[in-house]
Amino acid sequence: MNYYTAGKIFKVLGWIGLIATIICFLIAIILSGGSIIRNIWGETAIVFIPFGISILYLIIGKAIQKHKDWARIVGIILAILQSFAFPIGTLIGGYILWCLIKGWNVK
Repeated sequence: MNYYTAGKIFKVLGWIGLIATIICFLIAIILSGGSIIRNIWGETAIVFIPFGISILYLIIGKAIQKHKDWARIVGIILAILQSFAFPIGTLIGGYILWCLIKGWNVK
């Protein structure tokens, strides 16, 4: 079940991104002395982009594991984008592509 493996990879990447985003946000709060909290739409707004991408990865991973066709298309697009992050992202993106394209018809 290659699609299930691709879903697990998306979920792991989502959790890693989520944890990294939270840690970076907490470090930024500590280093700024709390001034980031007062300027919520300034420096803090940039945290929402990686946070949203991480949530998207978690949602796509779960949907791929449930064998949803729309998730396969979105997963392929995200895997192609992931492939531009050379060298580790290329390996991960290529493996996800292989899992989604080669093993999708098996249910």
